[in-house]
Amino acid sequence: LALSSASAFSVRPLSSTANTSLRRTTLEARKVAFSKYHGLGNDFILIDDRDKSEPSLTPEESAMLCHRNFGIGGDGVIF
Repeated sequence: LALSSASAFSVRPLSSTANTSLRRTTLEARKVAFSKYHGLGNDFILIDDRDKSEPSLTPEESAMLCHRNFGIGGDGVIF
C-alpha cells in the first residue's frame, strides 16, 4: 500500500449538471482531513474517525467522493 496524498477536502453539492443520483443539495461545505492509499490496482480514501462515534460522512457523501469525475476518486472510503 502506498500513500498518494494527505490533505483535506471540502464537501459541497455537485453542480446541477452532475449526475442527479449523486447530488445532494442539502450538504453544507466543511473540511474533512483524508489520506488516499493505493496498491494492486485499488485505491481507497481513508478518514480517521477513531475519536468519533459516527462516521464523518454519510453514505451518499462517500459515494460522491469516490466518483472519479466529480470527487477525489476511489474504490471506497475507510473510516
